Amino acid sequence: MNLSRLSLLLLPVAATLTACAVNPRPVVVTTPAPVVQTAPAPVVMGAPGAPITIEVPPGHYPGPGACRIWRPGVPAGQQELPGSCADLQNRVPAGAVLLRG
Repeated sequence: MNLSRLSLLLLPVAATLTACAVNPRPVVVTTPAPVVQTAPAPVVMGAPGAPITIEVPPGHYPGPGACRIWRPGVPAGQQELPGSCADLQNRVPAGAVLLRG
């Protein structure tokens, strides 16, 4: 086998190896963190030294970006529906709490 034929056979192999060495493109695969949904912490309100804890049942806390006016002592099914925080923040009556999701 003469030298020109050998170089023609080895040329694609050499080009492939050179391309990998000159322009390595690592592949990075990241696994997203698992989403864990937990019940929100109880809301604490009141004057310092005399806090009041409000329990909001699971499923009644507003979703992300939403708000809800919560009246202590009123059953969960009779509370106002969640809505826009911009609309609700100025409508919180005395003794109620604005829950932010």
